[in-house]
Amino acid sequence: EHQKTFGLIKKFTLDNKIIKRIIYQCRLIKLISMKTDHCKNKSATEIKQVTEFLKMIESSGIDVYVIPGNHDINNPNAVSYSGGSVTRVKSVTPEEFEEVYKEFGYSEAIDRDPNSLSYVVEVADGLWILAMDCCRYRENTETNSLVGGEFSEETLSWIKEKLKEAEERSIRIFGMMHHGIWEHFLGQSLYFTDYVVNDYQEVA
Repeated sequence: EHQKTFGLIKKFTLDNKIIKRIIYQCRLIKLISMKTDHCKNKSATEIKQVTEFLKMIESSGIDVYVIPGNHDINNPNAVSYSGGSVTRVKSVTPEEFEEVYKEFGYSEAIDRDPNSLSYVVEVADGLWILAMDCCRYRENTETNSLVGGEFSEETLSWIKEKLKEAEERSIRIFGMMHHGIWEHFLGQSLYFTDYVVNDYQEVA
């Protein structure tokens, strides 16, 4: 099973034909917002491989903006595969995530939330991307990784300030975040709690 998984990952990270095909299919797109988990095995090495793929996309004229997923940072389950063996490896810290992905939103940010990896970037005149980080990686332990999302009071306050500023300046907002900000179907927050941000009704 691990060998099959590794083979699939290797194929998608190293096969330039697949990468070029993806870029070709995205040729009419101006930007990509990447708000899902960035790789399967959560290792620092694998995340760096993802950035090489994103650089290829940006070199084709498509802007890429990222926000972390709930498995990307401080993940105790980060592994690497070699043949049939599985080895625990280092995950990335919040600071390392920002550094690795600095070319995909963070270095272009016009404002940053000091309490999370949230940021604002101006992608066009009168249009901002508000990248909102609600992942709880700072609460992870050596044996447990939290899946659900929740904004701290400080981050939620920062988001509200940015929304107010945008409204006052007649700027449109495109929001992006990993967890759902509203139920995709009735009862999702009851049966699939971790997929909707905590207190989604108040947050939304």
